[in-house]
Amino acid sequence: MGIIGLISICSSIFYFNIIIFVISTIIVIVFVVLSSFSVNFEPMDYEAIKRMVAEIANTDKKELLLKQDLTKLSRLIEELDRIKKPEVISSVVNRFASNIEDESPDIRARAARVIGKVTPSMQRIGYSQAYVEVNKAFIEAEGVETNKRAYIDIADTLEKGIPWFVEKRLYDKPNEIISMFNDHSDNKEQEDRSKWAFKVLKKIANKNLVELLIEALRSENSVTQKEAYAFIKNISNSPVAAKFNKRVVKGLQSIDNEFSKNLKQELTVKKEKKKGAEYL
Repeated sequence: MGIIGLISICSSIFYFNIIIFVISTIIVIVFVVLSSFSVNFEPMDYEAIKRMVAEIANTDKKELLLKQDLTKLSRLIEELDRIKKPEVISSVVNRFASNIEDESPDIRARAARVIGKVTPSMQRIGYSQAYVEVNKAFIEAEGVETNKRAYIDIADTLEKGIPWFVEKRLYDKPNEIISMFNDHSDNKEQEDRSKWAFKVLKKIANKNLVELLIEALRSENSVTQKEAYAFIKNISNSPVAAKFNKRVVKGLQSIDNEFSKNLKQELTVKKEKKKGAEYL
């Protein structure tokens, strides 16, 4: 199909036939896309997986950040999940993530970007402990980060995990992330970091979390209700949560349980207090 498309393109250019040119170009694009899908879905050979893992283990971890093909790394993570090697996934991911403790802010920023790129693969696999561990390390690193580029790159990676954790109803890590950025945004002694954290909180508050949280509040499990309630309260204390709170209150109209009633009251009071403060 690809060869036919290329021949057609050449013919169309020679005869100045625009219609044939457009059609043949589409054929080539379709061929390329289908070819890429066939490559992505073809399982890797076990020996090839072993070679990739060995190369990562034997390469200087800083050098890995510069030379690694992120498409191959994402695929390796998913292939390791396919053959049920969770401990190898952890060792591979941690090899890259450990650069988050490097003295160079450029290396820390690169480490965050690499992990950010493979985050979708880590979220898709059946084994999530490696991803939980990475988030724990990144939260600790962000807590002491003072370089703008590294701070923002780490924040971007942490942000990507919040919807996944909320969907899985694992609220501990996103609660830590939000509380950390709330603290940073309130720290006027570090004005730059306060501004960066404020921007991060704004992105988090605008994520599509409300429907997931409302669904959790509808759960018949009181523990799930309680955890969703606590998470919403955590975000609602953010300085940029006005729109988020408004969407939550709207979603709560169809729910009638203790936690939803408390939220309606608390978020309405917050709204009224904010209005009152604006008139002062």
